Amino acid sequence: MNTLYKFLSVLVFLLFYGCATPPLVENMSPDLPTDLRRIKSDIGVDNVKGGAENFTKRYEIFVTDDMHGPVFKQAIIRTLNRTNIFLSVSGLLSKKYILKPEIVFQDTNFARVGAGSYTYTLNAKYTILEKETNKSVYSNQFTTACVRTFSDSFGGPPRHRMAVECAVRDNLSRFVLDLNKRWSL
Repeated sequence: MNTLYKFLSVLVFLLFYGCATPPLVENMSPDLPTDLRRIKSDIGVDNVKGGAENFTKRYEIFVTDDMHGPVFKQAIIRTLNRTNIFLSVSGLLSKKYILKPEIVFQDTNFARVGAGSYTYTLNAKYTILEKETNKSVYSNQFTTACVRTFSDSFGGPPRHRMAVECAVRDNLSRFVLDLNKRWSL
């Protein structure tokens, strides 16, 4: 009986917490319309300000797959390249515009573990500067949240990873659509 109790305890622990896996960049890039307006210029993506250091630390021992700057930067570059709204997207060398992304706030809420849901919230700010003048030509901030439940995945860590990927994907989608609508240069 003692062995059965230990086995069930380990099973429940793995179900809800288990081994955390990082979010995948390829799952964070949104599918956007192909008729977006083209911006006839290059853009460089700067390193992401913020990230893991501003993550709400309530459940630090259970959550290790929060959003980090380098992963977010890769997701931004992948999204901008896939949408083809800029002529080219890459690092900072010889680009007319520089995108300075910032993760302002991120939080994971799994207080409803009994219900099996994870909610991840991301607040990101996107600022585009003209490289020569350092003048801001675009700036906006978006907050997105995504909930994943047992119907999305049986295991806890995959549910959390899926919530992170979904919130980032929604945030990037809102950024690109707003940029496409508001860009005036």
